[in-house]
Amino acid sequence: MLVFSNDPGVLDRYGRWVFHHQWKEREWLY
Repeated sequence: MLVFSNDPGVLDRYGRWVFHHQWKEREWLY
């Protein structure tokens, strides 16, 4: 799952909205 820096956040695989500052440490799990 890719995230682009211009996006405010992303839906994770469980459907929760996660903002970049919370998600960056998790993005490698995808």
